[in-house]
Amino acid sequence: MTFCLFYCILKFSLIETLLQVWKRAQMKATNVKSGIFSLILFLSAFAPAAMAERIEPEKIAGSSWDYELYVDLWLPWAPVTVTHGDLEVELPETLRTLLRSLNFFSVMRFKASKGPVGFFVNPLYFNGSWEDEFKKPALAGREYKLNERVFLIDFGMSYEIGRWDIGKNGKSRELSLEPYAGFRYLHDNLTLKVGPGRISDGFKKYIQVESTSPIIGLQSRAQVTDSWDVLFVGDYGGFGVNDMDVSFQLATYFEYNFKWGKTKDKSARVSLGYRYLHLDHDSGETRFELAAKGPVLGLGFLF
Repeated sequence: MTFCLFYCILKFSLIETLLQVWKRAQMKATNVKSGIFSLILFLSAFAPAAMAERIEPEKIAGSSWDYELYVDLWLPWAPVTVTHGDLEVELPETLRTLLRSLNFFSVMRFKASKGPVGFFVNPLYFNGSWEDEFKKPALAGREYKLNERVFLIDFGMSYEIGRWDIGKNGKSRELSLEPYAGFRYLHDNLTLKVGPGRISDGFKKYIQVESTSPIIGLQSRAQVTDSWDVLFVGDYGGFGVNDMDVSFQLATYFEYNFKWGKTKDKSARVSLGYRYLHLDHDSGETRFELAAKGPVLGLGFLF
């Protein structure tokens, strides 16, 4: 009863807080959407737990280290806008143009856990090259060649606050809630070569975006069957730290578990999901906006 009352108070206080923030700050549409999606994610994960039987968590001292390593194939639509002074470059990064421009792409997720405490490192590296023509009137008709190298890494600490049995008809099904906090590091190098086009002289520019900003988030894993899990991940950050105005992420993964090796604590997972990542960085001289969204196919190992 106490838990249900706490849940209801928390639910309405969160909604009221979001409404007040929206009224006072008049947030951008993207920020409002991210707040609503994060709230839905939190409440959808928390609601079943309010009516389920709590499972006692493992103690830190008496538990061993567990590790998870995922290698993901992410195929996003990722339009990027880079503004440097009076120069603006828009990259229509549809999946087709992304694959055509791709030089190298790597996405991984790693986590080390001891009882309810976890430490995670999720690196992403991208290297791509484009050739296109400016559409803006100031540089219309001038061709450009762009090489972009992006290194994005999330790292931090998580803590499992609860695990509940949500099974029916005698079947055990677990649901876990795991808030996390950490930092998102972005390093983006762009080399822009502008050809003559209608004007006789070309030029070359180096643009660098670098930032480390805080993030806070929630991860929830629900066991659907003996072999299938659903993983929800959502975080929000930036807060204007190191010129990162807004940074948020939402992802859902459907995971199939199967055993490997000779011991029962070794297993592997094949996951299929969808990930959305938004970055809005503004240093005054350079503005970098990214909205990457698309399906993810992953292979993970637990050991």
